[in-house]
Amino acid sequence: MKAGYSKSKTDALLSSFDESEAHVAQLAWDRFFMLDKHPSNASRFGVDFVEIARKIAAFYYRGF
Repeated sequence: MKAGYSKSKTDALLSSFDESEAHVAQLAWDRFFMLDKHPSNASRFGVDFVEIARKIAAFYYRGF
C-alpha cells in the first residue's frame, strides 16, 4: 500500500506470490546478510520467506 498500489492491486500481487519466489527471496536475503558466512547474523536478520509465503497462501486459500 505504501508503494502507491490500490488495495485490489496489492491483494493481487500477494495472492500470486508463490513458494518458488519465496525461495529466491530467501536466497537473496541470506546472501545479502551473509548468513552462510556469519550464522550469528541469523538471530538479528533472519527472515523465513517460505513461511511468510505459506501464510499468505493460506490467507488466500492456496496451499503449497
